[in-house]
Amino acid sequence: MGPLALPANQRAEVFIGDSGKDNWKPAGIGYLAGSNTCVFSGPPHELDTAQHIVQTSNRRFGDDEFLIPHTIAFGRSTIPVP
Repeated sequence: MGPLALPANQRAEVFIGDSGKDNWKPAGIGYLAGSNTCVFSGPPHELDTAQHIVQTSNRRFGDDEFLIPHTIAFGRSTIPVP
């Protein structure tokens, strides 16, 4: 199975287990942000008050990862995800 693929701005509970067995364990919640809008703060000096400026970028690069807890991944050669 490929990487965790979610539509933009969606959450999914991720379970790890063995295919065909009833031993699935919760591994966490995956979230994929799909927006290119962010909050930028660039005060003129280090100790100045933060400036919360909402910016939308024309860049569309996206990268995502989901970390699996050691207690679930340890000792496995494969990790099936439903």
